[in-house]
Amino acid sequence: MGHHVAMAIPATRANASHLLRRAAFGGVPEEVDAAVAAGIEATVERLLQVGASPPDTPPFAIPSALDQVRDPAGVPRVTRDLQAYWLGRMAVSPTPALEKLVLFWHGHFATSVRKVIADRSMWQQNQLFRRIGAGSFPALVKAVSRDPAMVRWLDLRESDKGAVNENFARELLELFTMGRDNGYTQLDVAEAARAFTGHKLDPRADLAFVFVPAAHDAGRKTFLGVSGNLGGDDIVDIVVRQPQTARFVASRLWFRYASATPPAGVLDDLAAAFARRLDVTDLLRALLTHPAFYGDDVRHGLVATPVEVFVRVVRALAWGPDQWGQGAGAPALLGQILFAPPNVGGWGHNGTWLGSSVAASRALVARQAGTLAVALARAGNQVCAGLRGSVGDADAFTSGVMGRLGVTEVSTGTRDAVSRYVAGARGQSTDRVFAGAVSLALVAPEAVLQ
Repeated sequence: MGHHVAMAIPATRANASHLLRRAAFGGVPEEVDAAVAAGIEATVERLLQVGASPPDTPPFAIPSALDQVRDPAGVPRVTRDLQAYWLGRMAVSPTPALEKLVLFWHGHFATSVRKVIADRSMWQQNQLFRRIGAGSFPALVKAVSRDPAMVRWLDLRESDKGAVNENFARELLELFTMGRDNGYTQLDVAEAARAFTGHKLDPRADLAFVFVPAAHDAGRKTFLGVSGNLGGDDIVDIVVRQPQTARFVASRLWFRYASATPPAGVLDDLAAAFARRLDVTDLLRALLTHPAFYGDDVRHGLVATPVEVFVRVVRALAWGPDQWGQGAGAPALLGQILFAPPNVGGWGHNGTWLGSSVAASRALVARQAGTLAVALARAGNQVCAGLRGSVGDADAFTSGVMGRLGVTEVSTGTRDAVSRYVAGARGQSTDRVFAGAVSLALVAPEAVLQ
């Protein structure tokens, strides 16, 4: 049983900015103000209204060369264009919480273009997560089992009656639903793999899923105690209703949205909310309105990923399509390459993004952002021009740039560091001081924490 008693979350600026950072990609001051005025619960409901996701029209036009054939070892121009496409959606879509969820599913059902090769398949998977990722979890898992990128990534297309490949079945249980060694056996993996035989790609296009009955093992199978002529959808229906699945999926969302380990009782609450309908929006609502989500340990419990940092900078400095396209390689420089997670487990967590090599790359990206902020201020970008005009007052500048990043509580250490820099740069040009102050602010602890 859960321990959560429903109670209103105080609509403070700290709580509002925390919600917008975790559920989406941060809030500029006007968005934080709106969240405070509406209340936390109403803001959560607004964030979870995902029906207004914009179509793939400018500025969200997809790359025109998605069918390009290439060496699988490389990351071609079209993939970089695809990364810019998605980063742009994260930055300016009216449904940022949906894009954050798409990013979560991209790591949960981790699939890499380096093996899939076909950029169109990666885009189709991205659209799949956007289209149904906030709804029925069983429907999502079934769709993933037919997704051309996944069929190639985990070798389903090579699994035939009499020559079964267990890769997808193993990851289905271990990474997608129940969790590693959590109530299933190797025999369950083998039986599930038999059920998914026949999942192929159309040889005429190599991009469309096709079920081939002749390659399917139609024999009797026993999976998690259920016997019959089970197919892939039957396996999904059985596994998603295991109590371990509700707890595991809830724990993964908490891990990515809140902190490494949920406090006592919280996982019970989230799993119970999810298990009722196995609806992802129900789970997100329970997570984002849980009092524990607003606790100090959670508020300071995550390090932002490179993608999250980049999108917050794009939003903070009001970059347009040209700038987010030019900067699309920044997350990759920091170690997070969209559409190319490192392995089936997705990207690392927290400490992964605090290593010395990442810190050095972060400083380089921050310097580049500072230089770009100067150019944008000169070109009439009102946000950058306003920040540039305030740089002579270090405290006001720090509050301004941190506020744009969605940070409402700035440490004395960060304020002192910016003040010392500005004081030491007296006599230099305003542009040079502004560029340096922006880059310094972007590597402050508050900008790195999620």
